[in-house]
Amino acid sequence: MFDYELTDKAKRTLLTLSVVLYAISLFLFSGAGLGLLCLLLGWFELFSSPLNGVAWLANPAVFSAWLSVSARWSTAARVLSIVAVALGGSWIFRHNAITNEGGIPEMVPLKVGYWVWLTSLTLTVFSAFFGVRDAETEK
Repeated sequence: MFDYELTDKAKRTLLTLSVVLYAISLFLFSGAGLGLLCLLLGWFELFSSPLNGVAWLANPAVFSAWLSVSARWSTAARVLSIVAVALGGSWIFRHNAITNEGGIPEMVPLKVGYWVWLTSLTLTVFSAFFGVRDAETEK
């Protein structure tokens, strides 16, 4: 379906850039707080307000997509990367977060950390679609 294939160097660069942007996003403010705190504590939102916490599920999805891209599992990489972007992008439509001890979600503005994180997820999609070819098809 996707006949265009990147060079080996471009494949590695795309995946590396995705991982580096993700790492940078951990040290930027996302709106709900520092990215690292969002990663470590964001799963609590799944229990307090599931619709707000669903965007956090993009993190395990993108980790799995990176593993799939590295292992050259094209179908898994493509599905997981799209799921990661869909889950992460859902925060745009419902950006409420618990930011105080009261436990009541409040509307927070989207900041640069969120956009860097979402860019990282999007680069994973490009890496999965244009940088991965199944190991079985190369034999």
